[in-house]
Amino acid sequence: MSESTVFQVPGTMQDVRLTRHRSAIVKVETQEEMPDALISRLASLTGKDGFFTFSVENIKPEDIMGLPAMPKIDGKTPSQRLRAVLWVLAKQQEIQDEKFEEFYNKKVNYCIEMFKAELEPGS
Repeated sequence: MSESTVFQVPGTMQDVRLTRHRSAIVKVETQEEMPDALISRLASLTGKDGFFTFSVENIKPEDIMGLPAMPKIDGKTPSQRLRAVLWVLAKQQEIQDEKFEEFYNKKVNYCIEMFKAELEPGS
C-alpha cells in the first residue's frame, strides 16, 4: 500500500462503544503532536469507508493482507444504501424523524422474514 492510501500514527485507544446495530464507535487519541499535513490528511478521511487496524506492536504488511473487498455503490455500503432508501421512504410516508428507528426496524424485519420464508425447513 502506498503512503497516500494509509493513515498511520501512534495512538491510544480511549473508548469503545457498541451501538444497537452491533457496530462500534472507537475513540483514539494520537500520542504525538501531528504536523499540519498529517492533520489535513486525517481530516480528509472524515466520512470515508475503510478498514481499521489496531495493534500494540508495529503493524507488518502480513498483518493486513487478505482484507475483504469493501462493497460500495455510489460510495455507500449496501447497508448504508438500504438505510438511506428507507429514510426517503419514511419521509414520503410522513413518518416523524423520532419514529424512524421503529419504521426502519419494522421494514428490515419484514425483509428478514421474507428471506426466512424462502429457506428450506430445518435450515
